[in-house]
Amino acid sequence: VQACLDSANKHEKEIFLLTEMSHPGAKMFLQKDAEAIAKMGVDMGITNYVAPATRLDRLSEIRNIVGDDACIISPGVGKQGGDAKKTLEFASAIIVGRSIYESDNPALACEKIIKD
Repeated sequence: VQACLDSANKHEKEIFLLTEMSHPGAKMFLQKDAEAIAKMGVDMGITNYVAPATRLDRLSEIRNIVGDDACIISPGVGKQGGDAKKTLEFASAIIVGRSIYESDNPALACEKIIKD
């Protein structure tokens, strides 16, 4: 992570630190380390994070660790079952993929997500 952060700083860019993903397998491989990853990010001065829309309790915990000023983007809204409105109580932005790009009418799919 330090090498990525150093490179980003050198090029006046920012990074997003992945704390935990939204897919079911993430519980097995990432969940146990997510809080430690978030704390490490805070200690390193990172201000952008990825945390799951599919597990609001985890998203809330990551938000508590990184603070209200940090940016959190959350995958898992739509096909994976994450609720956009509830997710945005803790996240700065949602990530929606398959619900849009697999739709027969992507514009309508976007409108539905925004409306809901």
